[in-house]
Amino acid sequence: MLYCDLVLNGVQAWSGVPCLLGTPINSRAYLGFIGDLLFIDTQGTSDPDYTGLGTRYFLVYVPVDGSSNTVVPLTMEPAQQVSITLGLQDCLLSFYDRDTLTSPTDRAAFVQSISSRGYQSPTVVIGPPGNQGRPGIPGAPGAPGHITTWSSSGVVPPGGTLSVTHDADAVGNRLVAAGKTLYPVSSIGGTPFANVSYVTRPPTLAFDGHAPGINDDGWVNNGGGTGQLGYQLVASVIVISYSINAYLLNGSTGRTPKTWTFEGSNDGITYTVLDTRLSETAWGTSEVRTYSIATPGSYLYYRINITANNGESYTGVGQMALLGASTIGILPLICEGEAGVGVSAYFGDAAGNNQSTMTTFRNKYTSPQNLIVKVSLG
Repeated sequence: MLYCDLVLNGVQAWSGVPCLLGTPINSRAYLGFIGDLLFIDTQGTSDPDYTGLGTRYFLVYVPVDGSSNTVVPLTMEPAQQVSITLGLQDCLLSFYDRDTLTSPTDRAAFVQSISSRGYQSPTVVIGPPGNQGRPGIPGAPGAPGHITTWSSSGVVPPGGTLSVTHDADAVGNRLVAAGKTLYPVSSIGGTPFANVSYVTRPPTLAFDGHAPGINDDGWVNNGGGTGQLGYQLVASVIVISYSINAYLLNGSTGRTPKTWTFEGSNDGITYTVLDTRLSETAWGTSEVRTYSIATPGSYLYYRINITANNGESYTGVGQMALLGASTIGILPLICEGEAGVGVSAYFGDAAGNNQSTMTTFRNKYTSPQNLIVKVSLG
């Protein structure tokens, strides 16, 4: 397991924090760091391992002002430091992999150092059962060198639950986290491309995150009903679904694609068809449609290859998003039994049984959520 230290503007902000998939390393506002630091897994839903840093696992800085994410450059080394400015903050980040310290002396020194410096929980702590479901209860599991994590995922309807079975929690404190299992893979970095573009409507406009329903905003070809729009990533990624925003021009969505294939490639030359759509008509002016990929693979390049639009003399896409199976957006955890929007967590199964070996999460949103939930004990 990887651990992280941060010196923020010359002052130690945290030490010995475990790096867990999709869980903000900086979980406490009082630590002074502004924004979120999150690891994402472009190939699955595993916690980061140093052997995949920069190729499979990426550390992403998400600013609070909605500006572009930043990928922190990391290499496949078991111990490293990175000096970087994130959101006008001078950061010295240190990462360590405890399991690679084969020398008994080195390992003992490392475990002692992160234990003595204190453990800042990267998630929410709930417990003991007398306070079940109360986020933010002081205390945490024991030495961070011995943390184990269990997870579960699935589509949960409004009011529905998702449980995680884990080892017995003898201490009565457990760390919990909840997030969505889809993330925009463009957050790891890359370059939009198209085979043809109108001079003032380049492919970058289809990946800039603007809201649906904005008039004449997005990628447009240079005429006709065909075209190719895609994204080249900095590393191969498994995309499990993608979305298309209608292109709106003066009340008409006729530029929006009607027939296309969605394709992946690792060289930008030879493409594999991943999804086919033959008659996508009657687009609403601000409509976003999402399409699942039945048999996803890992590719560097993804594109939509359009062969017909909805009747206009030009073809356009308002926005296109590529979605991967990981966690980038962490959902708020709220108290079970209290009003609010988010995900609640409490001890035991849905009926309150097996409180020491199960933790249950409830979807308190008004719509279904594709969730991944985690429980950590130490």
